[in-house]
Amino acid sequence: MNSIFVRLLGNYPRVKILDWYLENPNTPYSIQDVYQYVKISRASAYNIVNELYGLGILKYVGLASRAKLYQLNTNNSLTIALQTLDFECKQLERKK
Repeated sequence: MNSIFVRLLGNYPRVKILDWYLENPNTPYSIQDVYQYVKISRASAYNIVNELYGLGILKYVGLASRAKLYQLNTNNSLTIALQTLDFECKQLERKK
């Protein structure tokens, strides 16, 4: 079942990727991890991660076996806003 965050914003790859990083803010993931989790093409995952990186929502944290790893950038104002929205969504779901 999708999280309330995904149900609210739509069942789109970008939203699913954001949701996954928000659920695991301290865990770095490779592009391969992303496209396998969200079940999208490698090219789509690469484009979305690049976009989120460009907005500062994700940060590059290093390499693992030649794969670039990205993690949620918790110091970015957009990320903080998304974390707040995600938190509030969870609070509403708990009140049900």
